[in-house]
Amino acid sequence: MEFWIIKDGEKEGPLLDFDLRSRIRAGEVTAEQKVWCSALDEWTPLDEVGLFTNEFEITKVTEENVDDYLSQVDREIEEPVVQSGLPSEIHLWRRFAARWFDYLVFLALLFSVIAITGIDLAGLQRNLFFPFVMILPWLFVETTLLHFWGTTPGKWLTGLQVRDAEGRKLSAGASFTRTMRVMILGMGFAQPLFREVCHLISLWLAVKKKIVMWDTGVGIRLERIRETPVKWVTFALGLLFSFIVLTVAAYQIGLSQMTPEELNELEQRVQRILAPAKAKNSGS
Repeated sequence: MEFWIIKDGEKEGPLLDFDLRSRIRAGEVTAEQKVWCSALDEWTPLDEVGLFTNEFEITKVTEENVDDYLSQVDREIEEPVVQSGLPSEIHLWRRFAARWFDYLVFLALLFSVIAITGIDLAGLQRNLFFPFVMILPWLFVETTLLHFWGTTPGKWLTGLQVRDAEGRKLSAGASFTRTMRVMILGMGFAQPLFREVCHLISLWLAVKKKIVMWDTGVGIRLERIRETPVKWVTFALGLLFSFIVLTVAAYQIGLSQMTPEELNELEQRVQRILAPAKAKNSGS
């Protein structure tokens, strides 16, 4: 969860709760300093925020309780701090698999509709705005799915659902915001090169910092749900369907961009490759 504090009359932030806790222990902020986060209705003194109340409870160390005090310090060092607003588990590879499943199936369905309606796919691909425009329907679809269903096809098949800090489905606004943040920060709006750079940055933050850019700080988390062999088989079939459709679409686009001479040369190459098989069949 992200916090803002008032320091020297200026607003400072965002700070994650463990950063703020470290500042309290270092004496850099006081109990009277006011803090705000999305869970608070107004600016509130630090010592009145439940997450930090214990930080201001001073224990006097004496000869009688020094051993207990040192044991408590050792436990705090050994036990990782649970960061509010962060998922207890990131489910990194399930997230990645679910995201690409949703994206590929969406593209396969979109290209299938384009082919059925007779629209020139190659012509659309030459339009500079098409790669951006084609993503817009998915923004609406994912927002709707997260709000009403609490998951997406890819997440459901891989055993994940999206919930807020209270364990509820996301509101329409939160669903749209999350969808946009994933598409921009995680997928680079599906644009080559930008997409791969965003993947690498997201991977580094998740592995090294345990931060998910579109979930961390807003209390959104992915929870595990029941998974079955049937779901995984469906997942595999969905990917196979998507690869077949997208391969055919890429082949058609490639053919449409070839000159008559190149098409003739390609046909001759194919005939030379198939000639031995034809001769063998004729001889038998």
